[in-house]
Amino acid sequence: MNEDKIEKIVEKILKISENKKPFDQHGKWKTETIHIENITFCLIDEIAEEYYYIIKEFLNDIKINSKFSEKYIVKGIQRIIALTIINKYDQNNIKNELIDLIKELEEYNEVWTVVIPIFGIDLKKDELNIGKIKIENLTQDKAQNLISKFEKVINASKSDEVTKKGLKENLRKRFISMVSKCCVICEKNAEPGRALEIALMEIRRSLDVLKFYIPSLYPIPQRTHKTNNEIRIYNVNIGIQGDVYCTNRAIPMISKSEKEFNIRYDFVGSCMPLLINDTIYIHMIERGFNELNSIMSKKDDQLNDYEKTIIRGIHWFSNHIAQVETDNQFLSLIICLETILTPRDGNPIGTAIAEATAIILGDSLEKRKYLKKKIKEYYSKRSAVSHGGKKVIKDEEMQEIIAICGDLLLWVISKINEFSCQKDLLNWIDDQKLS
Repeated sequence: MNEDKIEKIVEKILKISENKKPFDQHGKWKTETIHIENITFCLIDEIAEEYYYIIKEFLNDIKINSKFSEKYIVKGIQRIIALTIINKYDQNNIKNELIDLIKELEEYNEVWTVVIPIFGIDLKKDELNIGKIKIENLTQDKAQNLISKFEKVINASKSDEVTKKGLKENLRKRFISMVSKCCVICEKNAEPGRALEIALMEIRRSLDVLKFYIPSLYPIPQRTHKTNNEIRIYNVNIGIQGDVYCTNRAIPMISKSEKEFNIRYDFVGSCMPLLINDTIYIHMIERGFNELNSIMSKKDDQLNDYEKTIIRGIHWFSNHIAQVETDNQFLSLIICLETILTPRDGNPIGTAIAEATAIILGDSLEKRKYLKKKIKEYYSKRSAVSHGGKKVIKDEEMQEIIAICGDLLLWVISKINEFSCQKDLLNWIDDQKLS
């Protein structure tokens, strides 16, 4: 951070300290209550804006935000403000505290190993690399190695022996329970909170790629089971442990006449694992996995606009799998279409998306007419879904729009070497209309 910015921030911290208010006061449009270093105070209106400016300056510094979470940075800034209030710091004192904080942030160089359990994957390969992460089954040896590292830290701590023993037993049970199950183990050079943020973001983005293949690997008929004359469709979903679940649900019911009762048992959540073996891996390769893997491996500032569009499209397509209600699944898929095909020239979105989809996926005049008609119908239902009311999306329509979005994404992925931005794609569509 350069000298001019530091001086400006020093002035703002001094101004904030001189204009802070008691904790029970409220501004006309902004109120920020801060409790730190055993004091509580409020920043209101213009003074609150000065505070937000300081935070923004720190968060915009790439040397800092790449290694520190917003929460960590905010706490550091609040501490300097509090010390200024308590000790009545002048500008030199504030500048020294600020320089110490910046030095701490810029020179931080600790690598953290993050171990994150993954739910819903039955991995029959040694490992699966997707973008910046590697999914693997935790082995006994690797678990023991991690346990040893944790125990070394615990043994060197100042805790009493009873506490140490309890911590080691808890950690050992946790790691043993993870053996032979899927996880991601990654190393991040950042403070613990930021290291976890980065790891979770990268894992979720990479899992979106795997979710993209679920509809083609597990079509609805394959997930449909008939039990006691009832048809049930089991869900397949994957995610970080806690994001996705599978459980039994029992719902008792009794008639008003008290002559009959029923208990409805259901599996809810993701009740079938995503199997990944050599055969399925080949299926993924044939449907653009290598291309997606290449995109996901890049740093954000290395991605071109077209690649970012693909990532957003994959995210919204994959998001429909995580939704329980059909309406929300439908909305996620419509957003997927919008992400890829929304025009920039102000034309009606529904018609433009319908025509673009028809041009890309239609291999005959009849097919293009059908696709344009169906997408316009689906888009017109979006308002009905958004505003509630009766169910307007039929099961067969859901299956069709899933297939359309999936095929569209496959086509978009196949053109990764031809387009560098979304505008190139939209220009190509315009050319097809005139050819």
